[in-house]
Amino acid sequence: MSSKNLSVLILTHRADPLFTQVLQSAHFAEFLLIADYQSGNDWKKLRQELGRNTRNLRVFPQAKKQIQDFAAARNELIQKAESDWIFFLDSDEVLPPEAEEILNLCKEKNNYCLYKVSRHDVFHGKTLHFGESWHDQPIRFARKDSLRFTGAVHEIAKVQKNQKIGHLDFSLQHFSHKNLTEFFAAIDQYCQIESQTRYQKAPTKQQILKELFLLPPLKFILNYFFRLGFCDGFAGFAYAIMMSLHSLLLRIYLYEKYFIA
Repeated sequence: MSSKNLSVLILTHRADPLFTQVLQSAHFAEFLLIADYQSGNDWKKLRQELGRNTRNLRVFPQAKKQIQDFAAARNELIQKAESDWIFFLDSDEVLPPEAEEILNLCKEKNNYCLYKVSRHDVFHGKTLHFGESWHDQPIRFARKDSLRFTGAVHEIAKVQKNQKIGHLDFSLQHFSHKNLTEFFAAIDQYCQIESQTRYQKAPTKQQILKELFLLPPLKFILNYFFRLGFCDGFAGFAYAIMMSLHSLLLRIYLYEKYFIA
């Protein structure tokens, strides 16, 4: 089945052995558009490994190493797409084999302009079935003229009032963090960017301190107990701890910007 008029868009900022698998999972797209934030990927080697599947691979080198505004980065890459339909795939996500057929059916029916997709985290070699990540359903597939993102970090798609959203009948595998060291590094980066955004909204010292002491433990209780994170064993426990740490670090960085820096 043809997958013409579809571009898969990817932002990448690091070299990862998994990236070949990511690209292979999206081989059916008419175009693969990649914004490369000095990832260190060996593109010549990747093209050799993928063979004919890279005939429409287009790489756009970026001057910066780190992405400071994820929504702006996504929106910029959207403008480079020539297809009417686009699918955003993260550099640590893998599409399932059935994705090609389902995406083509959605294009043909044209019932919606935006589509959500379920995303299941794989952490410590285990697919998580509970906790915060299990509820993750970002908008990734859309008509090009209908998709724009907002938010410097943890960016989300803009949805117009009364706009209906479809749901794709498959799930992405998200190999987000190989270990706790990588997990912490990602959290640290996101918190620094997000704290700058929050700083511009001028929260009060009282508000920051209140959130600092209340939100991290509450987030752990929510994810580990109410969202049944404990059912995922040690991986679920570690994930709940790290997401709680995310809440803590964000408020610490915000406090530093206001009252220490």
